[in-house]
Amino acid sequence: MSESKKETALQLIDLARCLLHDLEEAEGVADDELEALIDYHYKSTADKLGGYHYAIKGIKSRVAALKTEAKLITERAKTLQNQIPKLTDKALQLLEAHNDLHGESKVKGATYTAWLAKTTKLQAPNDVNDWPMQFCCTRIEPDKAKAKQALQEGETLEGFELVQSIGIRFR
Repeated sequence: MSESKKETALQLIDLARCLLHDLEEAEGVADDELEALIDYHYKSTADKLGGYHYAIKGIKSRVAALKTEAKLITERAKTLQNQIPKLTDKALQLLEAHNDLHGESKVKGATYTAWLAKTTKLQAPNDVNDWPMQFCCTRIEPDKAKAKQALQEGETLEGFELVQSIGIRFR
């Protein structure tokens, strides 16, 4: 392996497996050549992990910036959305005034038609306890946090298990 060529992570993983095999074959005793390859692997792995760390930090930074931008866009959209009912109310008042003056509940423009329309909506108590049971529904959702806690406390749940995984962390 030449020091001028950068190996991929997969190549370094394969090299580690080969070096472990060679060490087992040599019964744990490494000659100078094997020792040099082990040192090379160590340095290359450190360099590769440094690259991953740098890339992950860069991605996290971009994600944070995009989330901030998305938040600002969402806030702007909400501000604009809040203008719609106000404008709709003004348009309704104008069309009602037009209807009162001209007796017409419909106005046609070049790109639109506006008319007065009667709709029906439900006005009901906000508190669900004030509703008759026949008009109430119950949503059932799994509580993973409670299930995990129960398993950690030694409870046995059929079909459930705690699965551990190994991850990598950077600081």
